[in-house]
Amino acid sequence: MQYGLALLTNTPNQPDDLMKVLDSLEVGPYWKSLFGLLSRVSYQSDPVNQSFNNQYLSAHTDMPYYTQTPSVYFFHCVANELDGGESFWVDSFSALQHIRTEQPEMFQLLASVKVPFRQYRVGWHMAGSYPTIELMGDDLYRVRDCSFVIDNFQFVKDHDAVTRAAWWEAYNYLRAMMTNLIDLFR
Repeated sequence: MQYGLALLTNTPNQPDDLMKVLDSLEVGPYWKSLFGLLSRVSYQSDPVNQSFNNQYLSAHTDMPYYTQTPSVYFFHCVANELDGGESFWVDSFSALQHIRTEQPEMFQLLASVKVPFRQYRVGWHMAGSYPTIELMGDDLYRVRDCSFVIDNFQFVKDHDAVTRAAWWEAYNYLRAMMTNLIDLFR
């Protein structure tokens, strides 16, 4: 896939049809996450997190605490009967390529400072520390960006004040770039 995003139309619209679509695309192997092979997202009046309501959810990557994060996501909208909750995608790789060229010190911080991620739910606790950017050789390989599960207490324990301040400056620069990209297409 050249651009990292594809929109499939006229797909079957039954909840269990997603596996048929995935099988036809030959994108396997499939890995189960903590949420199972398929994770159904639907509106909840008292949600456990923002993905289950119709409010704004900032750009992010899912499950940054996993050693091997999912490399492909499929979102299959069977029905949307609510106002709000629109989806958008951001090309974080293009934002990072810009930072790599224009702000190489910031890029280096994002590629080297390990960020502790942590999330608790009833029955489980997930945690892991990884840099925001992972490289494979000189190529961008993976981005871990989920600000609402950064463990700030652990971050303070792991890094000195100068490193933390520099990383937050670089991270906020990245987040501002991605927000600007989103605003371009609203």
